[in-house]
Amino acid sequence: MPNSSPQAQKITLLGAGVAGLTTAVVLQEAGYQVNVCAREFSPHTTSDLAGAIWYPSHNAPVERTKNWGLSTLKELLRLYEEEGAEVTGIRLVKGVRHFFRQVGNPWWRESVPQFRILPESERAERARTSYEYTVPLIDMPHYLGRYLRNRLLKAGGTLTEKTFSTWEQALSESEATLVNCTGLGSFDLLQDKALYPVRGQVLESKSLQIDEFVLSADHPEGSIYVLPRRQGVILGGGSRSGVWDKQVDPAHAERTRRLAAMLSTKTGATDDWEMKVGLRPGRKQIRCERDDSAGKTVVHNYGHTGAGVTVSWGCAREVLSLLSVSPSH
Repeated sequence: MPNSSPQAQKITLLGAGVAGLTTAVVLQEAGYQVNVCAREFSPHTTSDLAGAIWYPSHNAPVERTKNWGLSTLKELLRLYEEEGAEVTGIRLVKGVRHFFRQVGNPWWRESVPQFRILPESERAERARTSYEYTVPLIDMPHYLGRYLRNRLLKAGGTLTEKTFSTWEQALSESEATLVNCTGLGSFDLLQDKALYPVRGQVLESKSLQIDEFVLSADHPEGSIYVLPRRQGVILGGGSRSGVWDKQVDPAHAERTRRLAAMLSTKTGATDDWEMKVGLRPGRKQIRCERDDSAGKTVVHNYGHTGAGVTVSWGCAREVLSLLSVSPSH
């Protein structure tokens, strides 16, 4: 039911990527009155370019990040099982991650469906260890622009196209409670120099179809991911930290195509590729914390690097928990 109670605590939430909209849904459905303010909404956010596959993050704080990731995995699996792919944009997809060094069993192996370690005969050439497993893979424009957006509006939340040039303006023009999910935008908005851009370039084909994902972070020629979409395929890998340039790099695109074809041969069957560049919000430690020093309640939720999807529901629930804590604590 929509939250229309005049007593509902009002929240201004900044940012409409996966962190922002997920947090807005959690807060609105918990009884708050949330207005999401952003410069851009789906399909024009950085999150819309994400590979959007669940995979554990090693970001600090490590133990909390693990818990946020597992909480998110459980929620994505529940949404898929209860509401389905057509409604949510979430699919369960089987695939393989290849390692070109010897690695042990991952701590999360019991949490994902159909996990197995592949025998040598099923590994990529020169791979030392390969995992096969099934995880949620998300069509982000559908998930953000339809599912989360509609779920928020149905619950009574609102969306406002608005930007703030300074943090002081954001504080003065927001409600008494402010939630900051601006991602890399906090570099300028908060002057948070712990943030840095992580440049990612992807190639997308609408004419090619594959059934399974392929990942590798340590192939001798560089990292690579090959991800099936509901309509098409997306290739990526070889992100570059500290680079603000959003111009397409044709040489990088050719490397990505060549490496993808080595690990997923069907990707060599088309030249129909569109190149896109996005900047992820890199930070050594995810910032998910409360700050009451400005005379109002502020909760930050940003700096997820490439784990925005993986920790989205866990961090959103952390924000809800932080808002429930008395300022004296």
